[in-house]
Amino acid sequence: MIPIHPMSESVIAFPLTTAQTALLSPLVLEAARNHQNMIFFSVVVPFRDQEEITWQLQTVLIPAKVGREGQEVNSKREQPSMTLPERIRLYLSHFEPAVEGQGGGTVLFKASVALVWGFALSPEQALPYLQEFNQRSQPPWKDYRLEHKLNQAFKHRGHKKPRGHLLGDNVSNDSILPVSQCLPKPEPTWPAPDLIAIDNIVSSGPGLYDLWEESPVRYDDSNSHTEEIIDTLFPLNPLLCVGKSNDEFATRRREVWRGSLSQLQLIVPTPMLSVQGKTLDGKLSQHTKEATGKRFYLVVEFDFAVLDKTGKPTRWAELVPKWRSSSIEVVDACAALLLHLREQLPTLACVTFSGGKSLHGWFRVFDLPPERRKEFMRTAVSLGADKATWVRSQFVRIPDGRRDDGKRQTAYYFDPREAIKV
Repeated sequence: MIPIHPMSESVIAFPLTTAQTALLSPLVLEAARNHQNMIFFSVVVPFRDQEEITWQLQTVLIPAKVGREGQEVNSKREQPSMTLPERIRLYLSHFEPAVEGQGGGTVLFKASVALVWGFALSPEQALPYLQEFNQRSQPPWKDYRLEHKLNQAFKHRGHKKPRGHLLGDNVSNDSILPVSQCLPKPEPTWPAPDLIAIDNIVSSGPGLYDLWEESPVRYDDSNSHTEEIIDTLFPLNPLLCVGKSNDEFATRRREVWRGSLSQLQLIVPTPMLSVQGKTLDGKLSQHTKEATGKRFYLVVEFDFAVLDKTGKPTRWAELVPKWRSSSIEVVDACAALLLHLREQLPTLACVTFSGGKSLHGWFRVFDLPPERRKEFMRTAVSLGADKATWVRSQFVRIPDGRRDDGKRQTAYYFDPREAIKV
């Protein structure tokens, strides 16, 4: 390969017959621009397509042997078939290593796209190949980062080619599934709230005062305790994404935020991997799922409104008046359900008041297996929790912070023993 311009195009020369030239895809034919010289087929390759075109020319087509006089030899030899693993590994071998600080994240994302989209593998099927590819990375990436890249590539909305476009026709592995069957299993649907179970727990359970009484650390003064709580929940000096609103936010080191958190209302309950990441539509932002690290806390939010935003009755329209007739307010119901969940997962580190009606319970899940986390969240949703906080980058209320209307987001429960340890 002879580089013409480092950021635009390269020239690749291959000895091809006319029949072999007919096998080229439209992408290669377009790149060729009729640069044909005897039996050598030279193509000017756009930089963005170098990996795919190079791989196609080297694997899909068999270069003709050229004799001393420049005449074609053994041009009728048939192409050998390739297994899918061979084809995948050969394709990935054309990528540059993922080097930190030199666009390594982009390289890893492109390799992930090739696996889960080009070769139609599920993220689980693709992981072993990406782990092999990762051995050339400088330095190698952690497995959870590889999993994140594969899932990000699979859910990416900007794919311009059909899924499975790299499978080709000469793959001889009988175990290959049709593209439609290679799709990963969809996220399980969240269960519907069990109104009877919710009512039983709330009607016979403890309330907000009991939650406060059970707190190992209780704050009964008017001073702000945001800084000490955040110091405990996020030790050392991690990157934290904090928001004044859903539209005004920034990602900074914890020490940069010191002294200002008590006047803010939103935080991502997991440290960020980098200041910026890409949104689903490819835009850079300081609040993205891509840049969010391994989950520290799973925040469970309960909020039982009688009317929705359009003024229509919700599923809670009958329960809330019933509770109030027994002097049970919505915050009491939220407290009862969080304490019930604590019996299943005793890692409740903090409970924060939203400043409105809801409570946010911070459960430490860093060491919990993914399936156990999902099982716990399904239980919470069945008891009326908002499934939105399952998204790792979802904003939640800062403990003891302030809403935009000035109301305090009181920390009613705080157990430093259940916070992340260094």
